[in-house]
Amino acid sequence: METLREELYRRIASELHDSTCQHLIAASLGVMQVRNALRDPVKAEEHCEQVDISINLALKELRSLTYLLHPQRLFEGGLKTTIERYAEGFAVRTSLMVAASISPAVDNLPPEKQQSLMRIIQEGLTNVYRHARATTIDITIEAREREFQLEIRDDGQGMTTRSRVCQFRSPALGTGLRIMQARLEEMHGRLEILSAPTAVRRGTTLRAIFPHAFVVERNGRRCPQKKGC
Repeated sequence: METLREELYRRIASELHDSTCQHLIAASLGVMQVRNALRDPVKAEEHCEQVDISINLALKELRSLTYLLHPQRLFEGGLKTTIERYAEGFAVRTSLMVAASISPAVDNLPPEKQQSLMRIIQEGLTNVYRHARATTIDITIEAREREFQLEIRDDGQGMTTRSRVCQFRSPALGTGLRIMQARLEEMHGRLEILSAPTAVRRGTTLRAIFPHAFVVERNGRRCPQKKGC
């Protein structure tokens, strides 16, 4: 858990340095240009507009990042409702189109698994927002006979992989993915990445699969694995 926390801290520092700080640096340079153009109102106005743009971009980055990494009012009304509400907030703050189809069975997970699943979704959406250049995202969670399957699909630029299905093993794929992998390992699950960007098909599917504590019968009834049906 300590390693996971350190990875998350490094992730936040990297996000702030690589993007938000760059917008603020641009704003600072713009202020210098404004000072040099005080005798030319037209140029000064142009520089002021660029400063406004840079500051607004930095604010958007900060608001989006803080919401994605630590939204308020989690787990009010159950995990299904929380995920749906979170997807709506994500769409508003990032201008992406987000659809969510969540099995009600997630509300039956133990609290620690609910927490981990929510954090995995946050990490997955953060990755899409930061790197995919996507316009739409679909979030689905299905309850199968002995496992849950989460998929986060986007229509972005895709990832370069040797094959369409990439079993997650490489530490070079990024801090966010390593954090998701660590959480899934705690849940005895696994992480897969499906990506095959071509001229016809774009995007990436992040798939997380992990066991649950009950089995689903054909008639839809659930019962604990330990006790039997």
